[in-house]
Amino acid sequence: MKIKKDIIPLSLAVILLMVSVVITSFTEYMLTTRHHLAIVLTVLSAFFYFRNKKVYVYIFGITLLLGSAGIVGFYHVGFHFAIGAFKIPFISFSPIPFALLIIFLYFNKSLIDQVYWLFSTSKTSEYEKQDRLEAKIKRFEQKFADKTTEELKQIVDLSNPYVDEARIAAQRLLNQR
Repeated sequence: MKIKKDIIPLSLAVILLMVSVVITSFTEYMLTTRHHLAIVLTVLSAFFYFRNKKVYVYIFGITLLLGSAGIVGFYHVGFHFAIGAFKIPFISFSPIPFALLIIFLYFNKSLIDQVYWLFSTSKTSEYEKQDRLEAKIKRFEQKFADKTTEELKQIVDLSNPYVDEARIAAQRLLNQR
């Protein structure tokens, strides 16, 4: 079974939380509300990882943002950098959740793009859609360039499970012959 790389940030968060729970069970350290909130949000994220990836992206992304701001805690010892005056932080930063956020964004680029496009205010123009379609067709044309006429006819046939772009590319190649 191949392990999916997009689960790595979630796994690291779960490991950090489990280590924190074990350490606080046997030492004088105590879990705070920040840690309990991180546990709840991480468990919720894990649930949605297997049920609905788009919801997972939102919940885990928000969890990591909250962790980066120091609102939720993933580890029993907090590492925070703060900028402010008189012990009132204007900007608070926690590096562990921030590193998890960077890893999360790296491994979930395509899913985040899908989620972003759902709420994008600027809809893609007809020209952009046509451009993308033409690029897909060109890729299929390159892929099918070495196929025989009979193979191209099979691709064009509607009873075969090919996408429309592949059929269009095959038809264009047949017309050129």
